[in-house]
Amino acid sequence: MSQQLVNPSEYDGVIETVGEFRFFYPNKPIQCRAMVTCKNKVACLNAYRRKGVSLPTTPSNGEELTLEEEYSPSNEVFVADLPLVGSGTAKPLCGNFYKVGCLERHEPKELPKGIIHQRGLDGNCLRDGAEIHVHRFFCHRPLCPICTEEWQARATKRCLERFKVYDEDESNLRAGHQIHFIVSIPKRIRHKSYLELKRLAISEAKKVGFEGGSVIYHSKRKNAIKGMYFSPHFHMLGYGWIEGEQVIERHDKTGLIFKNAGLRKSLEGTIRYELNHAAVPQKSGHVVTWFGSMGYRNLHVEKVKGEKEKCLWGHPMHDVAYVGKEPLELPKEDGYVCYVRREGWIYLEKWKQEVKWNG
Repeated sequence: MSQQLVNPSEYDGVIETVGEFRFFYPNKPIQCRAMVTCKNKVACLNAYRRKGVSLPTTPSNGEELTLEEEYSPSNEVFVADLPLVGSGTAKPLCGNFYKVGCLERHEPKELPKGIIHQRGLDGNCLRDGAEIHVHRFFCHRPLCPICTEEWQARATKRCLERFKVYDEDESNLRAGHQIHFIVSIPKRIRHKSYLELKRLAISEAKKVGFEGGSVIYHSKRKNAIKGMYFSPHFHMLGYGWIEGEQVIERHDKTGLIFKNAGLRKSLEGTIRYELNHAAVPQKSGHVVTWFGSMGYRNLHVEKVKGEKEKCLWGHPMHDVAYVGKEPLELPKEDGYVCYVRREGWIYLEKWKQEVKWNG
């Protein structure tokens, strides 16, 4: 049976609290984060009753309220419980195939064996045809359920490039010796935001001897009994020498749980594991960030700009479509290359301009 909402006339005064409001069990605080702005006591009470939390019908003395049910962690809302990669919504074009090609006239040339091409009645490769490449559309977003694997491959490649640049510097004495370090957040501070927890984890990791590297946030863990459950921790991959005495001292002071997983046998495999079930920050969307000796100020890695795709004759490729009368179905395979008759193929951009010009 639903409870009746609180009548604002039952209460006098306004509590000037913005962002959060505290009710108290005996020695067990619970935070009201159900509302973005919580200025009125009545608003907080009504919000809790809509969530099924039993509250008294009349206010108690002072600012404290005694709740009728026992404390349950399920009543807490954790702002650091971020969505995992692949748990979002795909865009309409994600996973669809498109074609690029070169429709210019070509001089006769021997084609590589890997290219599928049409042949004439004499069995020889067609001359002066069109080179067509088939590609799959990816949005490159970590939350997309269709493009997740492609995003992971791109992110892994970028991480490996950054480690390669660092290892090539002879002044880095620990080059080539990456360690896997994990910082887990204790329950008593899990109500904090992702950025607060991240700053704390990085700061404490440096104090115990981790010099710098990548940091990837995991908001959940999984086991056979609970399934997926909120358990924030940070995976760090980089360089340093972890001091055991410092680990004990910082654990006693902060409650953070440190784990040194040691040197990595496979750097690429570790990165892929960390990205496989990472959490995605909602504002920045950056799953992998860098700090310390591998931070953005200390290590500069030039971005390699991808060259525009070209055909075997060196001409640039453009979006194309087949509008010919004869049926032609190309395999839906990313990276498929073929050499076919030019008849029936058009440049999409040129076609759009002609349609627009003709009104």
